[in-house]
Amino acid sequence: ALTSVQAQEVSESENKCGDNLTWSYDEATRVLTIAGDGAMYDYLSSFDTPWSDVRTKIKVVKFTGSPTRIGKNTFYSCYDLTNIEIPSSVKIIGEGAFNGCNLTSITIPDSVTMIGSDAFRQCKNLTSVTLSKNIKKIPHSIFTNCEKLTEIVIPENVTSIEADAFAACISLTEIVIPENVTYIGDDAFGGCEKLN
Repeated sequence: ALTSVQAQEVSESENKCGDNLTWSYDEATRVLTIAGDGAMYDYLSSFDTPWSDVRTKIKVVKFTGSPTRIGKNTFYSCYDLTNIEIPSSVKIIGEGAFNGCNLTSITIPDSVTMIGSDAFRQCKNLTSVTLSKNIKKIPHSIFTNCEKLTEIVIPENVTSIEADAFAACISLTEIVIPENVTYIGDDAFGGCEKLN
């Protein structure tokens, strides 16, 4: 039998989502709370996240500490996730972090300097995005299939827009490419027929 200390350690390790981060889920409010500081873990797929059993029920994600990194595939296929406020402590958003979420708008704070590919892919209800002024790259497939995204402001510091970045953003009507952009990848705006 486990001693109470061992049992506590087991439950704590199951609730970890970073070396100094823990998570809890409230069934009644459908809120996933991430507490603590530092980097979140990366996950190979949505099935590897510790909240994979409830991922399709999560509606809101709240941070109560100062996370510095949102891990790879963290909220991948959280299909009902409509609300998240990214704290200004976050510096990196991993690949596929919000792929397939139900977000309608997102503000990426200026503390963020790097966003991974596919981060907001297939967020089909995303209409409004505010990007961090301090990113230099719009990564591969970041907004692919964001069908309701109508406009986006690309920050002045951006130098490259990678392949498929806005592919199949069929509602996109306006985009201003900053002068600093020296590279635009294949099909970065593929299927964006409303763009002038």
